[in-house]
Amino acid sequence: MYKNLENHEEIEYLMDLLTNDETALETAKEHLEIDTHKSKAFQPELKFSESSPLAILNDSEADRGLMGFFNARSRRARYKRFEKRLKRNPGSEVVISEGDSWFQYPVFLKDVIDHLSEVDDWAIRSFGYGGDWLSNILEEAEYINAIRYYNPKVFLVSGGGNDIVGERLTTLLKPYNKQEPGRKPGDYLGGNFHQVISDLKFLYHRLFTKLTSEFKALNIICHGYDYAIPGEKSALPMGGWLQDPMEKLGIENKELQCLIIEALIDEFNKMLGSLVADNKYDGRVHFLDNRGTVSATEWFDELHPRSFAFMKVAQQFKSKIYEII
Repeated sequence: MYKNLENHEEIEYLMDLLTNDETALETAKEHLEIDTHKSKAFQPELKFSESSPLAILNDSEADRGLMGFFNARSRRARYKRFEKRLKRNPGSEVVISEGDSWFQYPVFLKDVIDHLSEVDDWAIRSFGYGGDWLSNILEEAEYINAIRYYNPKVFLVSGGGNDIVGERLTTLLKPYNKQEPGRKPGDYLGGNFHQVISDLKFLYHRLFTKLTSEFKALNIICHGYDYAIPGEKSALPMGGWLQDPMEKLGIENKELQCLIIEALIDEFNKMLGSLVADNKYDGRVHFLDNRGTVSATEWFDELHPRSFAFMKVAQQFKSKIYEII
């Protein structure tokens, strides 16, 4: 496609495509890849692939903030789709969403919101941003203002995973002890982990209470994560979020690593599920348990399902939304 262009002209041409809302995301799929060295938990970073003429920009400061750039592009593209949906069908139900990279994974994956946005019965106003911490989500005013303006029946939220994985995991788990070879996977979850779970419970409770108190017609749908696969069993050669932190603690057995992550995921789901069940919130907060939805071979990396597996997660949201509207 670009063979007849001089190199500088080619770079200029590609940058024009990347800065055009209509062509940016499709061009990015061809010329970008995941930067496995800079990516953080639930916050993937991008770089220009070595086969791209734009790879020369990786040696400058031009690659800084690429994920932020394409987060913004994705959000703009979603907003345009939202506006077009409402213009085509003014009677569409408006759904507001906010969350982490399960709701906003630019360029390489069709995430939960991408799949839900294909349904004609509603229009999704998305405020998701890869890398969001639950405390950040709680304090953001964007989605609050949107709820006040559109008065929707449904608000979707995804958050909390970023708070318990990555380098922080080394402070949440107990190190391997040769003197306790029979220690159960759940026993590796230390006091700091249980404190973080307690903090997340408080933050979610605060969010649910705030929204259900102000918006009497609003229903909230939250979810737990599925059993992620540490390290080498994932599709990409990544281990920095689950496998590497555990190995730093001397937890090197792959089967044990998987079982510890299962115990961690179970505790997160138990916390959120029990919070929703116990506090009721007038019955307007709904919890989706995604455990067992994504198989061991259906992970894109250590934390994110492949696109078709995200579709299976989205199906649970879809069913619940239809129950509400």
